[in-house]
Amino acid sequence: MREIQTIYEDDLLKVSFSSGTSDKAVVSFSGIGLKIGGMQQEEFRASIPGDFNIYFCIEKSRSWFNDSFTKLVELLGAEITQRGFTQVTTLGNSMGGFGALLFARYLPNCRRSLAFVPQTSIRSNIAGFEKRYLHFAERVLNWAVPDVIDHLEEGVEYNVLVGDTCIQDNAHVGRLMDAGIDSLKVFTFPGCGHDLARDLKQAGLSLGKIIQTAIEDINGLSVFIQELAKKRAEPKNIMQHHHIPYRNDIEIQLFGLQRSGNHAVIAWILQQFDEPTVFLNNVAHFSDPYLNWRSGPVAGMEQISKLNSGRIEELRARQKHLLVYSYENLKLSELAWRPLVPDPEQQIGRSRHIRRVLLLRDFFNWVASRIRLMEYRQQDISATVANLNPTINLWLGYVREFLGETDYLGAEDVVRISYPRWIGDREYRAYLLGRMSLPLSNNDNDKVPDVGGGSSFDKTSFTGAASNMRIGERWHYLRDARFSAARAAILNRREEIEAYNYQAFDINWPDLQA
Repeated sequence: MREIQTIYEDDLLKVSFSSGTSDKAVVSFSGIGLKIGGMQQEEFRASIPGDFNIYFCIEKSRSWFNDSFTKLVELLGAEITQRGFTQVTTLGNSMGGFGALLFARYLPNCRRSLAFVPQTSIRSNIAGFEKRYLHFAERVLNWAVPDVIDHLEEGVEYNVLVGDTCIQDNAHVGRLMDAGIDSLKVFTFPGCGHDLARDLKQAGLSLGKIIQTAIEDINGLSVFIQELAKKRAEPKNIMQHHHIPYRNDIEIQLFGLQRSGNHAVIAWILQQFDEPTVFLNNVAHFSDPYLNWRSGPVAGMEQISKLNSGRIEELRARQKHLLVYSYENLKLSELAWRPLVPDPEQQIGRSRHIRRVLLLRDFFNWVASRIRLMEYRQQDISATVANLNPTINLWLGYVREFLGETDYLGAEDVVRISYPRWIGDREYRAYLLGRMSLPLSNNDNDKVPDVGGGSSFDKTSFTGAASNMRIGERWHYLRDARFSAARAAILNRREEIEAYNYQAFDINWPDLQA
């Protein structure tokens, strides 16, 4: 790993430097860090060739460089001049891609910019289609650089890399193309989304080679695009059979434990579409989803009756924008030796995009909701309270998959959703929609679907205002004297529960004393 030294840092900005062996430099601008728990890191650190000197620029305020524009121009300009670099390239992803485009014309000896899935603006009166980063835009007090297009300059070679599945990314590309900059080139990678770097890696393409090619021989990028298109067309990839019509444009398989917010997340997914979509609730494990689901009405879904077999078969055969089917409490380890759907080509049909979604809730609030649900349904909870270990084991199996210790869902295209973070972070929700290749039309999450009685604690009383529910305080319920045996079982397995819960959710061990 390259050695990095910080050359400037304050409350808004951090700039670091890593020395190379040539007189060439790359200035790498970081994004907002949604993929890594909200932490910003030095972008492309492991992918930039070792002979290049590298500046890493992290804007902590995440203002799309409105807060740091002048400071960065002055600081980087002086640094590059002092060190005598003769060839400078800007590089960035998403917000960092905005930075790569923005700063190229202002840095000494910079004639090339490489931007992965950049935004052109996050200001609503400029790019009204961009709704993923509204919360960040609301915090910008001084719009020093509201639109990157105003800062593009003929003669600087701008190279934009983008996938073809993200609506917002392609809308930004449209704005760039309309700017009429002859030195701007767009390279579109088929079958990729906003997380382009991940998609390329999963396709077996080297991100480091792509970056090196873009810096040293930009025409070579077409080779990588052709290689990706060839990989996408291979028969082993179920998503790509162009000679056979797709029955489903997007197929989402959602896996969650009961009382993990499954239906709230599903309602949020469905509300991105104007027309009703097909949702099959709580499908029986390893069976035909269309014949073995449980009633679970969610707003935005096609109305289906299990008694109307003709209607079910009509929905099965229909070409659909979106098909969602969910599983609860499925033992993920069984996927190692059993197909999820026995005959997917007949029962589901071919899908252009398949996304497996793993939804997980923090342990203590989840287990409290599980026990409360049984009590709410007037079920005998004594056996569950007396022997909580099977319940603990189920959660541990999911958290290990969530953290990547196991790989039962398969590495490709799995979207992992932290329910606590999904509840309170609009930008995280927008990022997740992009990961699922879904449009962003309504990012609110205030619905409480009337499935399974709604919330274990509040039923549906907070529908329309779900953000006011005390989702993170359900664990207090475990303090009840009736649950001493459950608390003892949890305490007995504290070491593994605490380690995994903190690693996945950054949540400390609560005080469970009655």
